[in-house]
Amino acid sequence: MNMENRVREKRAISRRPDQVSAALEVRELQPTEKFDHELCRRLAGEADLPKKHGVWPAIWPDLDDYLSHETLVAVENGLIIGRAILEARYQPCCELVNLCVRPDCRNRGAGTALVSGAITRARSMGFKYMFVQEGLQDAQAHNIYTKAGFLMATKGEMQRLVRLLDVPVVSNFLTLHPKATFTSAPATHLGDRWWALSWREGESGVILYLHGGSCQGDSDGFQPVVQAFGLSDHGTGIGADVDASSREMVCGETVNKFTITVRNGGDVPFNGVARMVLLPEAEVAGEPKAAVPVKLEAGERQTVQIPIRLTAAFDRATEGFLSYRSVPLSMELCWDGGSVLLSVAARIVGKPNASCSKSPGEG
Repeated sequence: MNMENRVREKRAISRRPDQVSAALEVRELQPTEKFDHELCRRLAGEADLPKKHGVWPAIWPDLDDYLSHETLVAVENGLIIGRAILEARYQPCCELVNLCVRPDCRNRGAGTALVSGAITRARSMGFKYMFVQEGLQDAQAHNIYTKAGFLMATKGEMQRLVRLLDVPVVSNFLTLHPKATFTSAPATHLGDRWWALSWREGESGVILYLHGGSCQGDSDGFQPVVQAFGLSDHGTGIGADVDASSREMVCGETVNKFTITVRNGGDVPFNGVARMVLLPEAEVAGEPKAAVPVKLEAGERQTVQIPIRLTAAFDRATEGFLSYRSVPLSMELCWDGGSVLLSVAARIVGKPNASCSKSPGEG
């Protein structure tokens, strides 16, 4: 290799986005710190960079809305050079938004470090899935996300990628089938805004059915949720989906018949349990109040219906995804060797200071 090629290779290595500077630190933004919000809009570096930290604008007038954001910053030699936000209040999924790095500080690993830090933070908070949305032509962001383990989920006005954080039905399958291949495609047989994320190796496979568009514009206003799954492996053939009789809730009133339907399409019996995973200030509105056994012989199916209610104490200001204004209603199916959390998204309707300030039965 001649000297000119060596110089070119050295420059290429120095520009790799996954090479993190030793001086780089990722941590939470402190309340006393200030940051230039307009930085994320200076994508091409066409504007003059600030000489000092700016001030957060009053984007969210309601303090609870602001606090439902988890802001991470990348700091290099004492200067905040990048930011990312974990947006969501409730499990099972959060969204990574507003990933940005100063144009004059790029290609030093800040974006990669922020995404890695966000994944660690989301896991520690108990989230099961993480989503990101990006422009259809944003190759640089796409490269950062895919290197961090994000998978293509949906395409529409934008494209959405998903990172599995704690999904045992998939992780257990991949442990047994490390050569399984991943595909993502529209699940048109289920309807609009459904996508199938599947892993297959030979005759074995596991699939998650994601409901929701790639952004608010084509999601019908609901946050994305994993609403169904299927598993086929060595005689096991289990599938389940969840639904609710209403996609709108009023505090103090009941959502009747939140339902999980489990099907055994395999050759061996299935023994498991189904249980609600409730939001704070949510409750089961009747029996059963505990986990429900699910026992199926080959070819059988079972439906479990549980009515749930958001109490009058539910705070609308802390609804799930701020951009979608909906909350997840979740149920977990567990069995020997696996589990999966499935959800339905529901909007909270009614005036927050009227419907949500009264107890059930009050006039």
